[in-house]
Amino acid sequence: EASFESFLKWGLENYNADQMGVVISGHGAGIGGCAPDSNSYSDYLTISEIVEASSNALENSNKDKLDWIGFDCCMMQCADIASVMSDYFNFMVGSQESEFGQGWDHDSYLGKLALNTKISPQDLLPEIASSYVSTFESSLCTRNSPCFQTSSVLDLSKMPTLIDEFNSFVSNTGTDAISYLKYQSAFKSSLNKFGEEEYGLVDFKDFISKLSSEFSGISNTALLNALNDVVISNSHCSKYIIAPCGLNAFLP
Repeated sequence: EASFESFLKWGLENYNADQMGVVISGHGAGIGGCAPDSNSYSDYLTISEIVEASSNALENSNKDKLDWIGFDCCMMQCADIASVMSDYFNFMVGSQESEFGQGWDHDSYLGKLALNTKISPQDLLPEIASSYVSTFESSLCTRNSPCFQTSSVLDLSKMPTLIDEFNSFVSNTGTDAISYLKYQSAFKSSLNKFGEEEYGLVDFKDFISKLSSEFSGISNTALLNALNDVVISNSHCSKYIIAPCGLNAFLP
């Protein structure tokens, strides 16, 4: 945490640009965190540590938030993570699925930024997602079938509405033991699970669809609309039977 906080402060103090983003690159484990120390793979940078470091770094700066955070790591594009990141960043880039070791095509989006330093995050960040997926779609995916890859861009300002709509949906379904069993059933029947199904991560839209089957008569329209508003760019391998929506849900 101290290293990440120091890095953020260094950037804010020495390169205080109109638009600022930060990329974290390394291994990812969903809500378990990311970027473990190279000397100890059990020492992950946890989500709470990212939050605390970001809060401390921004406290004495002239910014309320940084423009975007990018996770060049596996399985970090999760609603639980996006929700807490929304307090410190405006946009978020990441992958629902595991990433190949080579990671992002940095030349692609940095080249676009170099040509237009005033480009908006809404125009720049989709280049990260599309260039990453297209690189592996045309190369490694052809030799590693069924090599599924994902990358998406989230508008974090829309996350509070998504959380409110999901909480409202849950309230309507009930939270007793029988209802929870239905949530488990929906999770198990969802086709798109990520990280070899070991991390409790499932495609949010697929999960909502299965929940609606379990709780017939409860509308999911407002929830789906909120989800669509959050995901502003979504790239994925063409081999998916059901296209992932760009954001995972976590079920413990």
